[in-house]
Amino acid sequence: MQNYLILYNPYYDQSVIQKHLEILKSEGKVAFGKVCSKLRLTQSEVIVDFAPSVIASKQSDQSNPAVKIDCHANTRNDIPPFDALSFDFARFVCPFQLFLTNYENLFVAKVEKVCTDLSKLQDSNIAPKYYAEKNLDIETWFIIEDLRELVQGDFVKVRDVYLANFTTPDFGNHTFSIYGNPYTYPLEIHQNKPEFYFSQGTKHYIDALQSEEFITTKQRLIDVCLGADFERAALTSTLEKLTKAEMIFEKHRALKVDINDLSNAMTDYASAFEWEAWELCKTLVRDLSKQDKEIINIAYDTRGQALFVKDLLGVKPHNLGNFVSLLRNERIKELIKSRYNAPLRFYLHTMLPKHIGILQQERNPSAHNKQAFIQEALEVRALMLGIGLRLGESGAFSSLLEAKNMLKNTIKTRI
Repeated sequence: MQNYLILYNPYYDQSVIQKHLEILKSEGKVAFGKVCSKLRLTQSEVIVDFAPSVIASKQSDQSNPAVKIDCHANTRNDIPPFDALSFDFARFVCPFQLFLTNYENLFVAKVEKVCTDLSKLQDSNIAPKYYAEKNLDIETWFIIEDLRELVQGDFVKVRDVYLANFTTPDFGNHTFSIYGNPYTYPLEIHQNKPEFYFSQGTKHYIDALQSEEFITTKQRLIDVCLGADFERAALTSTLEKLTKAEMIFEKHRALKVDINDLSNAMTDYASAFEWEAWELCKTLVRDLSKQDKEIINIAYDTRGQALFVKDLLGVKPHNLGNFVSLLRNERIKELIKSRYNAPLRFYLHTMLPKHIGILQQERNPSAHNKQAFIQEALEVRALMLGIGLRLGESGAFSSLLEAKNMLKNTIKTRI
C-alpha cells in the first residue's frame, strides 16, 4: 500500500483536525484539501513548507541523528530540482495511507479517492466550511474514510518514532528531513517497518482526539457487552454516547458523580436510540413504499402534531414517539405482516415500542428522591446494554441493530 505525507498548517484554522473529524463522524467520509503553497522552492533557497511554530521551539533538540536536520539538504546532487517533480494523479493507487502532521501531532488517514473538484462528487458537501470561507486555493482533495491519531502533543515522539521510520523515494531514498528540505507535498514516503493502520470493519476515527479513559471504556463495552458486530453496525454517534454514559456510571460507582449527571446518561441513551431507530424506520418506509407507493402520504398524529410518513425521510430525526405512531398505523401494520418474517414482525410490533416506552418514562430526578432515580437509571442501563437479562434476551441496542440487519438482509434477498 502507498504512503504519503502532508504537513497541515493550523494557520488556516486552529481546529483543522477536529473540524474534519466532525464531518467524518456524521457523513462517513470527509474531504481534506491540500492548499496550494505560495512558496516557490529553488535550489538556492532553504524553505520549510508549512513549518509550524513548534519546530522553532525544538531546534535545539537534535538528539536523534536518524532524522536528519540538514540546512543544506537541497544542494545534494541526488535530489531532483523542484520543477522535475511534476505532480501526477496517476501515481495514486487508492486506498492509500496519508499521514498528516504539524510535527507536534500525527494522524494517519485512509484515503479512498483523490480529486481536484469536489462539485463533481455525489457527496460534494463533505469539506469543512473554512476552505470556502477563507477562499483557500485547493490543488488536491483527498477523500478520507477513516482516521487514526498516532501522537498527540509530542514533537520528540513524532520525530524519533515515526518520521525516523520514513524514507523519501523521490529524494534519493534518504530518511525524512525536517529542516531545510526541498520537499513538495503530498510527499510519497516508504516505511522502513511497514505498518497498515486500518483493520477491516473497524471505525478507528471514533477514538481520535479522545481521552484514554474514553478509549478504554469503549473497548470494554464492546468486549463485555456489545460485541464486535455491534461496533461494525452501529452509528459512530451511538458508540460515542453509550461510552460517555458508561463513563458517568463508572464515576457514580466511585461516588464522584451527582444525580444530574445520571440524568445526562439517560439523555445519551435516549438520543442514541432515537438515531438508530430513525435509521431503521427510514429503511422500513423505503422498502414498504416499493409495495405501496401511497404510504408515504399517510398522515398520522403524534402529540397533536400532524405528520406524514414521508416526513421520516427528511434530514432531521423525529422523536421516539413518532416511530411508535408510525408502527401502530393499520395500513403500515398490514404491509409489515405481508412483507417480513415472524422475528422481524415481532420486533417491530412488540419489542421496539416496548423499549421506546421505557425510555420515554425517563423521569426528572428533581421530582423524585435521589435513591429512587439512581435505581431507575441503573435498570435502564441494564436494559439498554443487555446486562443481567434472562437467557435468550438481548439488550435494547443489540436488538435494534439485529432488526436493522434482518431488514437489510430481507431487502437484499429480493433484489
